Amino acid sequence: MSIVNLVAENDIRGYYDLLKLCEQEHPDLLDYATRQTVFCREVIWSYWHASSDKPKKEPDHD
Repeated sequence: MSIVNLVAENDIRGYYDLLKLCEQEHPDLLDYATRQTVFCREVIWSYWHASSDKPKKEPDHD
């Protein structure tokens, strides 16, 4: 679930972005991310799809 959490917490929108984040801040996950490409891409796609389906919050006018 570490990859899933990274994607959500950092608003990752592409596999490249995930790899760069792992390289720079989470080197312990880099090997996993490069070996589990399909899983990572599906997590990113699912996150992107779920976040794009959410209605945009209206700004407060108070």
